[in-house]
Amino acid sequence: MRTPRLYWPAPLPTGAVPLPDAAARHLLKVLRRRDGDPVELFDGAGLVAQAILSDVSPKGGQLTVGEAREDRRSEPPLHLHLGLPLLRGERMDVALQKACELGVSEITLLQTRRTEVKFEAGARGDRRLAHAEGVLVHAAQQSGRTVLPTLNPPLPLDSFGAERPEALKVVLDPDGAPLETFADPSPGSVVLITGPEGGLSEEECATLARQGFVRWRLGPRILRAETAPLAALATLSARFGDF
Repeated sequence: MRTPRLYWPAPLPTGAVPLPDAAARHLLKVLRRRDGDPVELFDGAGLVAQAILSDVSPKGGQLTVGEAREDRRSEPPLHLHLGLPLLRGERMDVALQKACELGVSEITLLQTRRTEVKFEAGARGDRRLAHAEGVLVHAAQQSGRTVLPTLNPPLPLDSFGAERPEALKVVLDPDGAPLETFADPSPGSVVLITGPEGGLSEEECATLARQGFVRWRLGPRILRAETAPLAALATLSARFGDF
């Protein structure tokens, strides 16, 4: 039986601690775990700890937590930074969830010319970012990752593209060139920009090209805004990472 994983923000505890309410609902009511069952805790920064469930009751339970240790075996060798335009509703959740599973290291949300979703600063924006963080937590929990991807709040596209430090900078563009024509055989770090529902404009792609981005034609078909980043991330991981 697979050991369930529980995200526990740093610092990881040791010894006996109460089981948080949300974790209790998931472990006890959904997964039907009982006294003596193992649980793995991770802090999102590379540390994990083994724990044992105890004192399980309808009201909750406890965890007896062992010493923390570093474990980055599930983390990719390639630093993948995704510039992801804001997408509507579940499309954003799908893109974030799958990007985490595919090994993305960092995500910056983008405002582009054709972005249909507007990000509002303040309480509403904070709630939207908190929801996105929660999606990444659950994806990391399920996929076995021990480091949470960094999530950066929205930036204008031109601001994000300026002076990027990554070794390889690519933007998806149906009029671009195949990856083989420009790729460094071992870049170490890659920043990838994908388009919103309406795609990036020619002017935006030209601006990114002046900022050092290469225009990458992923394939012969037009992919949806939530599909394109996942196909691109998987391709980059297969070419340069751990796939």
